Amino acid sequence: MARYKWVASALLGIALLSAGYETCSAQLYGPVLSPVPELPTLSPSPLRSFQGGQSFFAPFPSPESLVPAPVFEEPPAELLPAPASGETPEMAAPESFSVQTPSISPNEIMPSTQPHLQLGGVVQANYDSNIFIQQTHAQSDVYFVLAPMIAVANGGYSGPLQAQAESLLQAQSFGNADLFQAPTQPFYYLLYMPSYTAFASHSNLNSFDNDVSGAAQIILQRIAVGAFARFQTFRSPDIDVGTRTAEQLASARAYALYTLSDRTRLEGDVFLQNRDYQSFIGSFEVWNENWLDYMYSTKTSLGAGTAVGLLIPSAGPQQYYGRLQARATWSASMKISLAAKAGLELRAVNARGARFYPVFGLEGRYAMSSRTLLTLSLYQQIQSSADQEALIYLSRGLDVTIQEKLLDRYLLTLGAGYSYTAYDDAFARIPGGYARSDNFVLANLNLQVKLNRWVDSQAGIEFRKNESSRAGSSFNEGLATWMVRFKF
Repeated sequence: MARYKWVASALLGIALLSAGYETCSAQLYGPVLSPVPELPTLSPSPLRSFQGGQSFFAPFPSPESLVPAPVFEEPPAELLPAPASGETPEMAAPESFSVQTPSISPNEIMPSTQPHLQLGGVVQANYDSNIFIQQTHAQSDVYFVLAPMIAVANGGYSGPLQAQAESLLQAQSFGNADLFQAPTQPFYYLLYMPSYTAFASHSNLNSFDNDVSGAAQIILQRIAVGAFARFQTFRSPDIDVGTRTAEQLASARAYALYTLSDRTRLEGDVFLQNRDYQSFIGSFEVWNENWLDYMYSTKTSLGAGTAVGLLIPSAGPQQYYGRLQARATWSASMKISLAAKAGLELRAVNARGARFYPVFGLEGRYAMSSRTLLTLSLYQQIQSSADQEALIYLSRGLDVTIQEKLLDRYLLTLGAGYSYTAYDDAFARIPGGYARSDNFVLANLNLQVKLNRWVDSQAGIEFRKNESSRAGSSFNEGLATWMVRFKF
């Protein structure tokens, strides 16, 4: 059952990607914020509660990695340019949804009609003080990751492809995807990154994993159409189930944007995810989101939308949900940008009733100086547990990072995150109930150096702590990582 689901989802993604693309100008929704030339993006990704152990070298969900929606164009991970002399933020911002020609910096790959072959890879050494995230009798180990990369791409693929390659061994997430803007150029890419993980002491955890992904976008006059698909295998700690587990994850997204007028735009999205756990409850989930956005001013946009979804677990009753929601963006200046959403979700479990849950999200970027960038991410979402049938949990969290560019070749990043997760057993029918809440915090520090045009190196440390009301689910964990990334 699980096998045919991920096969079907992968085929759907591949079919969506087969549309191709046509080079033309792209639509801009907010101020264009340029990256620091010659410095790769690096932003730590705090462990989003109950989504498995993530390396803190992975970037935050970004418009490139999510192939996201057209609401908020995320500034790059380094810093924002100051307005030119005599130019005000209002002059720099777009006045409508009308088609505009995007600026292309000398460091960007220019769109062309010829496919490009890109080779690269990652070599990584890690120390983990608690590889099974246990409360007592923690086991530590050193492990190594070797991951070659091969990609075929065309068009404005540089940003999306780089972000996707940096998310190796990280579970694909669509959290806050509706607060990001789609890439501003037509493109396509197909990426394959196999990896081998070898533990020094726990050789039974050694694994060969696959990560195949592809994305495409076409822009035709008033309409833009895009798609994304990814298939992953990996082993990582999962706080929800309380141990390290193997997982297969297939993800796909298709979206269409239609400009009705200079100030209004329609958007439709279809998402799909199939989770197949080795020893726990997997799920097949598909959902649709539709939005109508209105540009109120050069600084502010407003949107209203709906969402409906279906979740079919490998064990237990099916779940259905619908959501009414609103979103807004605010660009106070070339240095400050905010995007937020809020909604009310009605979730029903087959033959077990229904309940309302609030959901929200926020993304903020503040260029404190020409070398310093502050980023903030806030979220509250509803998810289904892999530990028990029909068990729902509400997770809310806050992630903050500060990035400082040093001596043109170095990027220093300090990150912190907190999440609170509360379980709702109203549908679970567990004898004696299932009372559980978790408080998770982390802090990390890492340094990236650009060695030359082909190689960059990164080193960092991270501390994670989970306090749970469920016996045995609390833990402390320390990590240290050194990584070298190659790109040719």
